[in-house]
Amino acid sequence: MAEQKKMKLNYKLTFLIGFGFMASSIAWSVYNAYVPPILDEMLSASPTVAGIAEKLPWLATLFGGTDVVGAGVVGGLIGAIMVIDNVFGVIFQPLFGKISDRTHSRLGKRRPYLLFGIPAAALFFILIPRMPYIWTLMLCVICFNLIMSLWRSPVVALMPDLTPPSLRSEGNAVINLMGGLGTLLGMGSGMIVIAIMTLFMGSKPATDAERPYVFIFTAVVMLICLLVVMLTVPLAVAGALVFMYAGGQTMNIFSQIGIIMLIGLVAKNGILIVEFANQKQESGLARGEAIEQAALQRLRPILMTSASTVLGLIPLAVATGEGAAGRVAMGVAVVGGMLVSTLLTLYIVPAMYSYISTDRHKKKA
Repeated sequence: MAEQKKMKLNYKLTFLIGFGFMASSIAWSVYNAYVPPILDEMLSASPTVAGIAEKLPWLATLFGGTDVVGAGVVGGLIGAIMVIDNVFGVIFQPLFGKISDRTHSRLGKRRPYLLFGIPAAALFFILIPRMPYIWTLMLCVICFNLIMSLWRSPVVALMPDLTPPSLRSEGNAVINLMGGLGTLLGMGSGMIVIAIMTLFMGSKPATDAERPYVFIFTAVVMLICLLVVMLTVPLAVAGALVFMYAGGQTMNIFSQIGIIMLIGLVAKNGILIVEFANQKQESGLARGEAIEQAALQRLRPILMTSASTVLGLIPLAVATGEGAAGRVAMGVAVVGGMLVSTLLTLYIVPAMYSYISTDRHKKKA
């Protein structure tokens, strides 16, 4: 016990490991901010989309638009494309995470996936704003999302691999801090690139002229984060739709953005329980006891995350005045989905884990 009390988190190591999570955060921050406008421009100019809109005008009503091309079909297609990363995350992230658990190499379990995944993702990321045709753009988007799914689980697992169980909550705070810094850097990347271009050009660049360079800037940051790491060692959607229906909201681009954000928040809640249960099994507990303790000990962090999200977005859900319709749609989707998914996560995730998870305790025995 005395030795355990003397254990302290290696903040330097944990901070450096966090650069991997930072690379993921900045990539998604820029992706979510810049890809929708690119898609909007290309889809709006597409004769194929215009032809579909003319033949199927009911699609505009389905997606909450009055202009079948501008706010209807195009908005629906953008929403569908922007959900690809969540679909791939649900399908491929657990798969690659499980494969990385069984990987043994000179670089360890996780770093081979980062060594391949981050440069490949950065390459396709740079190509996204440079694609002249919609099919080449979609190819880059799909490849980028698939490769991101390859290394996201391994990068999240790096910290628990290198941190004693009693210090992992403290280490998680450091990792989340690095992720937050990555998000802030991504949000400010446009201003950073404009400032650099203005400095070298002597005048402010034209509108959207900085767009390709923002992707390059983000790719460079991702590669720097990789270098640092290598040198160191669908329940939510159902809840959102129910609340949107009850509130008279349509499925538009604003509510779709809210659902995208919601899926990420809910997935994190599930990861909190599953990862902790895996750690408990590795420490010697049986599967049932491990998931029970994980659900109890992760209850407070999940409730705190959900409560802060709901309370922070209530003003959006009850907004009034000009432009309030978009904010209300987003707020209702996130608040409603978060309320429902939080309750379901605390019951469904442990139940599914106890049903489909491997009993590692028996394997050790």
